[in-house]
Amino acid sequence: MAEDILAHVEKVQEEVEVATKPKAIIIDKNVCMKCYNCVRSCTVFNSVYEIGEDGYPYAARLDDCIMCLMCHFVCPTRAITHVGIRTVTILVLDKDIAQKMTKIM
Repeated sequence: MAEDILAHVEKVQEEVEVATKPKAIIIDKNVCMKCYNCVRSCTVFNSVYEIGEDGYPYAARLDDCIMCLMCHFVCPTRAITHVGIRTVTILVLDKDIAQKMTKIM
């Protein structure tokens, strides 16, 4: 299907890289206060995070992460780092071409 669409693309205004998933989420235990804001704020059903035996949160379901970064923003000590961000490229088309493509699809 993607090849069919790209065959009709005459002009791409720009390509935009969009973050989709991290390859790792690191929580710095030297900085983490164990407030669990990251666990509570995760927008993914059942949360990406679990609390380990040592009391620190960790990314138990990394593949479920949707890169909303809510955990990062609510962390009072900025202990959370998303590493090795996987991206996809989105083609931004001009309006006329986008309208033509909707007729094709």
